[in-house]
Amino acid sequence: MMRAETKSSQATVNTARLRHERYAVLVLCVSLFGLMGSSCPNMVRQYRLPAAAQPLPQAATLEQIAAVVNDNSARVAKLSSSSATLSSPQFPTLRASLAVERPLNFRLIAEKTALTGAELDLGSNEELFWCWVQRSDPRVLYFCRHEQFGGSAARQMFPVEPQWLVEALGLVTFVSTDEHREPQRVGRGRLRIESTLSRPEGLRRRVVEVDEATSTVVATHLYDEAGRLLASALLSGHERDETSGAVLPRQIEIRWPASRLEFTLALDDVVVNQIQGDPVQLFAKPSYQGSPEVDLADPNVPLPVAGATMTSGMPVLSTRVAEPAWKNWFRR
Repeated sequence: MMRAETKSSQATVNTARLRHERYAVLVLCVSLFGLMGSSCPNMVRQYRLPAAAQPLPQAATLEQIAAVVNDNSARVAKLSSSSATLSSPQFPTLRASLAVERPLNFRLIAEKTALTGAELDLGSNEELFWCWVQRSDPRVLYFCRHEQFGGSAARQMFPVEPQWLVEALGLVTFVSTDEHREPQRVGRGRLRIESTLSRPEGLRRRVVEVDEATSTVVATHLYDEAGRLLASALLSGHERDETSGAVLPRQIEIRWPASRLEFTLALDDVVVNQIQGDPVQLFAKPSYQGSPEVDLADPNVPLPVAGATMTSGMPVLSTRVAEPAWKNWFRR
């Protein structure tokens, strides 16, 4: 009798194990199918070259540094990464995809897994920019037109427009109509150039740090007229794209002090001057079911703030807690 019970128990265990294995295989197949359907090039890892050591001339002048930086940025009209990660002490690591088409087209979508769908959608096109968070309260898609941003309350939510992230990728350009100071040495092997930028929202002071040994941008900081730090980007892991010759960072640390937000964008693969899919659709303002659209330039709209509780450790955005924007969107 006991033998029969033992055999029966073993059969139950084996059946459960088989079901688990089948389920695991199914999940794996679905995940691989999702990867193949959305980003086939990921199946073959790109060959990448380390940043070529092209040091700046001794006692490099503003004109020499600007020429090198501008030339590097000019090599990149488009940029994409389908195997990026978004991480921070404030939230768990998310998978991400990035697409950039200069000057204003930008799209960053982050998800926990391929099965759970998007958790964050941040984008911009020639007309406007938008932000959507899956677990926000209320769940809405916020947007604002570029020409209305400077005079709107949206600046309380975004210290800088999302397209600043394009510059944070190392695609810095020194424009002759802006005011630039001669380079100053800061730290070991670094030069900094301060610039005064005229923007619709007012004057901005930008500080760009360049590595003397490789001629690469390793940091960029943006300040307002009062000298308050609005945003910083620290760039590392530079590698040279074989086709374009552009040297780009593979790790970007973003800091928005006023919003108390810090996160790191790691780019495992970078494709230069190519974007998969239809750019018109990719950079179009999305529509999410159950998420009405809210214009941040509307003075009657309550601004979204962060500080609401989290759901399953994922982002929650609320209009009901008066804390700085973005803070605690994600929490472990």
